[in-house]
Order: sequence, then structure tokens, then C-alpha cells
Amino acid sequence: MNIRPAQLSDLDAITDIYNHAILTSTATFDIQPKTNKEQLAWFNAHGKNHPILVAEKNDVVVGWASLSELSDRPAYNISAETAFYIHEQHRGIGIGRKLKAAIIEKARQLGYHTLIARVAADSQASLHLNKSFGFHYVGVMKEVGKKFDKLIDVHILQLILDPTPDSPVRKDH
Repeated sequence: MNIRPAQLSDLDAITDIYNHAILTSTATFDIQPKTNKEQLAWFNAHGKNHPILVAEKNDVVVGWASLSELSDRPAYNISAETAFYIHEQHRGIGIGRKLKAAIIEKARQLGYHTLIARVAADSQASLHLNKSFGFHYVGVMKEVGKKFDKLIDVHILQLILDPTPDSPVRKDH
């Protein structure tokens, strides 16, 4: 398996994986599949400071991870939100773990101080994986989403990458 930066040619596979999650899980609170135009805008909004990584197995994209802007307010620029999605036929074999490790390392290289993960309460595998990387539970937003006719809580987890008071921050913001 190979993990590398996503390229535009990966967008169809990324979209297929994400759209499957939209239709079958609470991993995302999107409820309608994304169009190619919407996904292209999302892809283009992720630049060098908000990378998208893909996992390839036998030259096929089987998962992806990203860092996204936590907020458009500049004081948040030292933080990013993490996300990862794995193709349904490739779950449970360590791809998510490798992608999570790679995106955390990328965040360290970019000088982020804090990473946030928002995880639906019923996603035990994602909660477990985030905690195994040192993400700590910081709270729950009760009943903030409704999907598949049920109200869903969202757990907030946080990983502080560099707890020193003088940690480097990205110079471009």
C-alpha cells in the first residue's frame, strides 16, 4: 500500500468513497451525494496547508484523509480538522490507521499546534482509532445532527501536537 498526496485524477475515487459514506453512514452529516462540480471545489479549496492524502492498493485509491480549515477566523490557523474515509471493501485491515498516522505527521510538518476530530457517537471504530493516536475526548455536542431519522451526538476529540507555549505556527497566516 502507498500513501501519497492526492491528485486531481484521484477525485472520482475520492468522491465515490465519500458518497458511499454519505448514503450509508453517519461518518459525515452530508445527506446528498456530492456532484463532481462540488467535489472539485472542495478539492481546490485544499491547498498545501490543508492537504488531502490517498491510500493506494494495487494502483487503486482505497481511502483518503484530509486536513481542513477549522474556522475562517485567523486565530484558528494553528488548528485543523482531520477526516478520513475508507472504501467499504477495504475497512478493518489497517488502512485508516496508516492514513491517520500520515495526516498527523503532515500536520506536524506544516506546524499545526492542534488537531480536532468530530466523530458521530455511533462510530465506535473511528472513536477508538482517534483515541489510539492520542486524541483526547473534550466534549460532546448533543443531538446536533439528524440522519436516517435519528438524532446524533457528535464527540469532539483533540490532539495537541506541540504543547510548548512557543510552538511554531505556520508563517503564511
